[in-house]
Amino acid sequence: MTNVLERAPLTTALATWLEEAVGRPVGRLQSPVNRPFPYSVLYAVPGGSFSGPGLAHPDADAGVVYQVNSVALRDTQAEELADAVRSVILGRDGAGAFTTPPPALVGWTIIGRGPDGNPGGVEYSGTPPKRVFTAAERFVFYVTPA
Repeated sequence: MTNVLERAPLTTALATWLEEAVGRPVGRLQSPVNRPFPYSVLYAVPGGSFSGPGLAHPDADAGVVYQVNSVALRDTQAEELADAVRSVILGRDGAGAFTTPPPALVGWTIIGRGPDGNPGGVEYSGTPPKRVFTAAERFVFYVTPA
């Protein structure tokens, strides 16, 4: 274990967590193998921040930004998958607790998560019959050493 954030294990844990919680394939930086529509693609994107206890370890905690693209053959599928992803990441119960526990990480704990920007919309690319629809949304995950 290191006390410096290693982003690759976090990305892997988030991709696995989303796939299990949403019930649809999730690729890392690319479409999942065999691309069964609809699916999501998880991107580690620039942004976020470091914070921590002053001079002792100012980069101990991190806010790490990810983008999730929900990809489908119909606009309604993309929108519904984006809604499911958003519910997993941001959904809370009446008491304010997250409805889906975060993934377990070795040496780190996800202590918070939230939107990074505005809710995304649906866009399309290509022409029929190869047209695909994509809904993109960014989220920030806050982590601290366990």
